[in-house]
Amino acid sequence: MAVLVALYTVAARARTAWAVGALGVVEAGLLLGLVRSPYAGPGDWEVFAPYTFLILLCWVTGLYVKLRRSFVVGLEEQNRWLERERDARARAAAAEERERIAREMHDVVAHNISVMVVQAEGATYAVEQDPGRARSAMQTVAETGRSALSEVRGILGALRGSGAESREGAGAGDGQDREAYAPRSGIGGLDLVAEQVRAAGLPVEFTVVGEERPLPTGVELAAFRVVQEALTNALKHAGPAAGRVRVEVEYGARELTLRVRDDGAGGPSGAGVSVHPSGDGRGQGLIGMRERVSVHGGSLRASPGAGGGFEVVATLPL
Repeated sequence: MAVLVALYTVAARARTAWAVGALGVVEAGLLLGLVRSPYAGPGDWEVFAPYTFLILLCWVTGLYVKLRRSFVVGLEEQNRWLERERDARARAAAAEERERIAREMHDVVAHNISVMVVQAEGATYAVEQDPGRARSAMQTVAETGRSALSEVRGILGALRGSGAESREGAGAGDGQDREAYAPRSGIGGLDLVAEQVRAAGLPVEFTVVGEERPLPTGVELAAFRVVQEALTNALKHAGPAAGRVRVEVEYGARELTLRVRDDGAGGPSGAGVSVHPSGDGRGQGLIGMRERVSVHGGSLRASPGAGGGFEVVATLPL
């Protein structure tokens, strides 16, 4: 029994070469016991086969246990690796989602607050000389605020994982129709953005070239945000003195091209900021636009125009 237990232990714990050696040693011991023993007779060779079977059974059982243990250890290691990979993917997805939400919040807040500030300042100056114009400006502020509130609610609803329920709960007590807060972040919503910028005092020419057709949701949202951010930069950095801004959306056979250019006719606004972003990466607007476009395999160029002003050209493959 001691020899069999030792054989099993070596087969279960040691390397395969040692296990084979142990099997040979035990078999050789059995043969020597039968050949060299002074008490062995001709009939004792009948136990050779049962003893050999018992030896092989212990040896194979030890090998099976070793293989089974290695298999379980491999599964545990694979499990740990999969858990690490899952956690890494979760962290990467969370970071990507945070960046996306940060871009969304920046676009919504920067654009709408810029329009609201310009309109509010205009209303302050016009409230005594032209009350009607001041009232119109404040109405634009209210409409822009509602639009911003709608988009912020949509973003926060996505964060909660139940956008419809959050919008329903948030709008239940304000007496407003929830459909008034429906997001307009698409190509069709650019008319509203252009109208807001016109109301802020900056003339905008909006044209569509080519045959309009449905776009992928991500591409449409990226196009909307790029044009919105470019108009916000023109309004924020140059103000109404920028002269005129031209927005062109071109539907090509394989790509969507967006061009936003102001003629640079005016100087800096009263806020004391530069006329155009420098393009050196210090601002978040250009960085956000480049990130949005690069996600969809597109390209973006933002640089001073040949005849003055500033131009943003984005290309999104379809």
